[in-house]
Amino acid sequence: MTGTIKGLRLGLIEHWYAHGAHPDLPPAISAAVEVLRGLGAVVEPVQLSSLRDYTDCKTTISIAELYAIHEQDLKTRPQDFGRILRNRVLPGALIRAEDYVQALRWRTVLAREQALVLKRFDALLTAGALGVADPADPDLPDRLVSAPSITMPFSVGGLPALAIPCGFSRAEGLPLSLQIAAAPMAEPTVLRIALAYQQATDWHRRHPDLR
Repeated sequence: MTGTIKGLRLGLIEHWYAHGAHPDLPPAISAAVEVLRGLGAVVEPVQLSSLRDYTDCKTTISIAELYAIHEQDLKTRPQDFGRILRNRVLPGALIRAEDYVQALRWRTVLAREQALVLKRFDALLTAGALGVADPADPDLPDRLVSAPSITMPFSVGGLPALAIPCGFSRAEGLPLSLQIAAAPMAEPTVLRIALAYQQATDWHRRHPDLR
């Protein structure tokens, strides 16, 4: 946790948030990248499999496992589950063993893809979310159903990752975030980059006006 990142090589995964994200997000990430470059990091674009590939792989595995864990309670007291969680878990009952096994194999392929990229880079950068926070309304549609999650890829790869504020949206006045990930067991590298960025900016000290 030295606070210095001079000489670190960072891979920027732009294509995950280039389309379908909040319009203020790409310029906020670009500005964050320039801060990191100004601190001495080398930032270069990198291409991985699509965000949808990672999301489909992770969702297939997670809903099958979640259903297996919660099956008895779902059958005996489904009313005790929130609507969104219940609707996410129930489809796991329809996942075939073949689908689950193939998703595990797919996960291995995607994890190897990340491992190969991380031989060239010390860490990876991308957005922490594709939009801003939703209102706390349980009746709203489940965002994970309608759009891929940009945090799922690093869950698939088993990589340590964190998200830090890197700006605010103009219309809503809500935080935008930068995500940093590194190789397994490289949490110090992730924290080192985040600390350096926070020492150079003040986004983490600002608060949205929720009145």
